[in-house]
Amino acid sequence: MKKQTITKAENLSWFMWLCGGIFYAYQFVLRVSPTVMVQEIRADLSLQNCDLGILISYYYNGYAWLQIPAGFILDYMGPRRPIIWATGLCSVGCVLFGLGETLFTMGIGRFMIGVGSAFAFLSALKIANLWFPKRLLPLMVSLTLLMGSLGATVAGIPLTLLIESYGWRITLVIFGAIGFMLMGISACVVRDHPLHLQIENRLEWSRIWADFLFLIRSIQTWIFGMFGFCMYVPLSGFGDLWGTSYVMAAYDISKMQASGHMTAFYLGIGLSGPAIAAMSDHLKTHSRVMRWTALLGFISFVYLLYGPKVPLWMLGPYLFIAGGCVAGQFLAFTSVSVLNPTNLSGRATGVYNMFSMVSGVVAQPFIGSILDICSPGEGEASLIAFQYGLSVMPVVLFVSFILTFWMKESYSYKGVEFAAS
Repeated sequence: MKKQTITKAENLSWFMWLCGGIFYAYQFVLRVSPTVMVQEIRADLSLQNCDLGILISYYYNGYAWLQIPAGFILDYMGPRRPIIWATGLCSVGCVLFGLGETLFTMGIGRFMIGVGSAFAFLSALKIANLWFPKRLLPLMVSLTLLMGSLGATVAGIPLTLLIESYGWRITLVIFGAIGFMLMGISACVVRDHPLHLQIENRLEWSRIWADFLFLIRSIQTWIFGMFGFCMYVPLSGFGDLWGTSYVMAAYDISKMQASGHMTAFYLGIGLSGPAIAAMSDHLKTHSRVMRWTALLGFISFVYLLYGPKVPLWMLGPYLFIAGGCVAGQFLAFTSVSVLNPTNLSGRATGVYNMFSMVSGVVAQPFIGSILDICSPGEGEASLIAFQYGLSVMPVVLFVSFILTFWMKESYSYKGVEFAAS
């Protein structure tokens, strides 16, 4: 690529990242949308809570197991073609899930959304890694997460209003059409970096395998991976599916009100990200900030589930704080990127994200099973059932707090630039 062409592409760097960021926000709407569709989907298909949890978790099956391949593909191919294909896959899956009449068809649609979404966050990070200075990486991670929170906001009251006006199936078809529009915009804006134009022609599977072994043999990969799994359960199990229903049961309010309060949870995640990144930069530590946020998250969920109910006007701010505590986990994306060689950054973040997203595969059906056991024969789970089912939240958050004591500090780490493979 000529120097003039590279300069022109650099001038588009923010627009390229914005395509990745908007895609991440879009897939977040699709991911979180079931939390305001629980009653409608369950009524349409006559599902138990466990069955519903399994259906919705197909997203995480597609997302989690594609993280490592997605990281490899982005490292060797660049972000342009993957982001185009992935957006299209999400759109098709969204329409299929919305129009499906059987669990099998809807499961395939949900799985396709997960597979496409696997590239969203990693694509935005890869664009940031390629076209932005390294010192801006924590900021770009935080801004990308903020885009996800904006998507979750759309999946609150605005999505509830659309569902009430058009029904949940037509609403999903509308979002499928939006995805096809985003696909076309990305095709026009996103550019490949010269690094990938050189690497693509000399791709070797033996090298890919060697790079994978390099990552998986590292004890830090497993420590950070288990940390990500534990810290992500409050998002996948509470925020993405059962949170709105719990708030409705605990405070005896409508779905519209409950979804509005749950929006604060995701706003806390997104808006706290830049503040946490700035705090870690000021304190010159990543691991300690992750430790404190994990501990505060544990305390906040213990009080949310078992403490006295806060006044309704304080529920939104409280969920905002709880979400802000959970956001501390995203410093780990910076850590795994820094602790591993530059040429493995996409795969390293992919491995970490895989561990994180497996939490949804496990947590959503597991919580649904507990709800069914505690509420036999009932359509809606009771408050006691939710307290039992969601008790997994404080448990995993405390485990994540313990794991931070074995983390390698990444703030001032100076490792090798490239892995020998």
